[in-house]
Amino acid sequence: MKKVLLSLAVVAALGMTSCGGADFCSCAEKELENIKAIEAAGDDEAKIKELEEGFKSTKEECDKLGDKFKEDMKDKSEEEMMKEFQKLQDDCPAFKELMGK
Repeated sequence: MKKVLLSLAVVAALGMTSCGGADFCSCAEKELENIKAIEAAGDDEAKIKELEEGFKSTKEECDKLGDKFKEDMKDKSEEEMMKEFQKLQDDCPAFKELMGK
């Protein structure tokens, strides 16, 4: 379970974009925005590629945030990780919505 939760959080963070040095929730909000824009693009491959390229340029900051979260969680118990994961969901509706996708 510990690895599953960590993987979910890291996967979410790795996909986050446009953080501008902000927090985890800002990354979740931008990722959710990205997903919705890509879904709205439908089969328009050019639009999808354009969206992916636009979000890629700032993705690194959120990747770093995900790496930091992973590092912070590595020595925690499963219970501690569950609490932190729940806190992320409680504090950030966008993160909670992402986990439901």
